[in-house]
Amino acid sequence: MDTSNLPSYVGPASISVMVGGFITAMLRAILKGQLVPRTTHEDRIRDRDAQIEFYRTAYETEKQRGAELVTMVRQLMEVGATTEHVVRNLQAVALGTTGGANEPAATTVVPAPV
Repeated sequence: MDTSNLPSYVGPASISVMVGGFITAMLRAILKGQLVPRTTHEDRIRDRDAQIEFYRTAYETEKQRGAELVTMVRQLMEVGATTEHVVRNLQAVALGTTGGANEPAATTVVPAPV
């Protein structure tokens, strides 16, 4: 190796130290898992992308399911309110009381829901 064009403080010994340091740094990075082959890195990216897609699909499914549950609860609340109104009217008719704005007179017949 021709070292005539290198500065005076850089000689064959310092070059071998630098090469040894570089090799040591590379081995350390490989052993610690900081330096991996490209295919391994791409596999990890594919796995992570698949996992992200799985969680995104699960989120969308749960979001849709939650909206359906809200709709069902609203319908049940409407049925409950209607049932309560019917029971109160039947009770008023049975007791022979006349009601206010929300309760019909005793002679009123409440039609059955269709």
